[in-house]
Amino acid sequence: MKKTVGTRILVFSVSLLFFLGILEIGLRIGGYLYLKRLVNYSAGAATANENAHTILTIGDSFTVGGDGNWEDNYPSQLQRMLSKDNPEQYTVINGGICESNSSQTLWYLKGLIDKYDVDTVVLLVGAANRFNLVGFSEEKTESFVNGLRIGKMARIFWINLKARLAQSQVKTPINGVIDESVNAEGEIELEEPEDCKAIERRIQHGKGNTAETMQHYFHLGECLIDSRDYERAERLYQILIQNHHDIEFAYAGLRRVYDELERYDEAERILRIAIRQHKEQVWPYLELAKHYEFQQRDEEALDVYNQALEVKQHSGLVYKAIGDHFMRKRDEVRALVAYEMALKHIGDVHLHDRVMGIMFRQGQYDKVIQYALKNIELDPDNFDNYYPLVKAYEFQNRYSARDINHFLKDIAKRHPQLNNDATFRQYLELFGDKESMHTKIMAWLTKDYEQILKLCRDNNIRLIIQNYPYPYDYVNKHIAEFADQNEIPFVDQRKVFEGLGQPEKYFIDSDHCTVEGHRVMAQNVKSKILEMIKE
Repeated sequence: MKKTVGTRILVFSVSLLFFLGILEIGLRIGGYLYLKRLVNYSAGAATANENAHTILTIGDSFTVGGDGNWEDNYPSQLQRMLSKDNPEQYTVINGGICESNSSQTLWYLKGLIDKYDVDTVVLLVGAANRFNLVGFSEEKTESFVNGLRIGKMARIFWINLKARLAQSQVKTPINGVIDESVNAEGEIELEEPEDCKAIERRIQHGKGNTAETMQHYFHLGECLIDSRDYERAERLYQILIQNHHDIEFAYAGLRRVYDELERYDEAERILRIAIRQHKEQVWPYLELAKHYEFQQRDEEALDVYNQALEVKQHSGLVYKAIGDHFMRKRDEVRALVAYEMALKHIGDVHLHDRVMGIMFRQGQYDKVIQYALKNIELDPDNFDNYYPLVKAYEFQNRYSARDINHFLKDIAKRHPQLNNDATFRQYLELFGDKESMHTKIMAWLTKDYEQILKLCRDNNIRLIIQNYPYPYDYVNKHIAEFADQNEIPFVDQRKVFEGLGQPEKYFIDSDHCTVEGHRVMAQNVKSKILEMIKE
């Protein structure tokens, strides 16, 4: 008997290790494929001319373009400038990622070089290192368990489970049909798109009107709309409404179909019916307001939002929708009022982010810190929540480093797992000894720049380094010194912008460039590229 039990334990252990090994390999392959997909998504399309000189611009939001349009960022304008004088001789690839630090940029650069035949790299990175500490670690090696993808997946699962439990208080029920897929903003979370016929097969194998089947119907409707098969989408939604009068997504989907087909009267009629049938729920009012917004009938949309507030149910979602309405109209003052009203009713990390963005642009740095601390309390494992805290700290005078250090220590007491995380410990150190941490961050930046330089030289790629047009003084100075010490072609964007004056003409939101600012950046980079090529 003992032998049998021991044998079973041995077989189970070996099987478990084999399964975990296969899973680890699968996750690593998945990570590699995800990198290739990310590169395809962010880099943009290269021209078909194989003889073109390929210029890879890489860095953070100053490369991506901040909050502006893709066609207005400096890489896009650089492409147009070069093409105007030299058609088809240059290809500019935008490899920027918002809030990317030097380590993340180095990692991304390796993938881009593998994918594209790059001739010149134009680098602008370093500002995010002062608040994005992901990848910065003095530890030489990572523990074996922490390095495993399985361990990381388990941590991500635990973080998301905690977030889901925290958000459960603010979900908007859709009459018990697809409640599981509604996030804290009252929006339905979509899965990866799949073929419409595959979804139909899943429905055929379903069990009647179960929540799972209704989930499939939801995805089928979305798939049909995305495929512009409006006739079948309309028929699907009409059948669902006929058989289930309380299914929100059917009304919402039918509204989208009618609006896309410009059958506005029918869209309004169906939503008015929904309002009569569901007077005590806000969702039909929100859909009607979206219908009016689609037609740019803004005053009527606001009237409907006010009617939704009179329902006195899920007011937070209504105020959030009103805030989104004003943001689309670029009226940040009224958007902020609406968002702050929404936060009185719902605790939403994403909504905190929107509020912080507006407050940062308005110079309300003290309040940015307040919301950042709330976000960290709600989700301390998500280091994106720490970025605005560090960024706003530099501009305010209400909170001391000691205040924030004590706050983070208290968070660590309530969430002991943070004590084992190198990134969290570095944020703790940042507010414990800022001068010492500043020196370490600059050493980190130098190390990554050295690796980027070596990577380019090993691949016979020219490297151009530029600093920021905005006065990130110590980062700009450090970048300039590195370029000088290593005799790397350097674009002194800060010096040029300093001589221009009129910051309101060249900068928007708090530090990002306007279209005109990106034009100046592109012109400066163009001059340096042509100068290098002539040499």
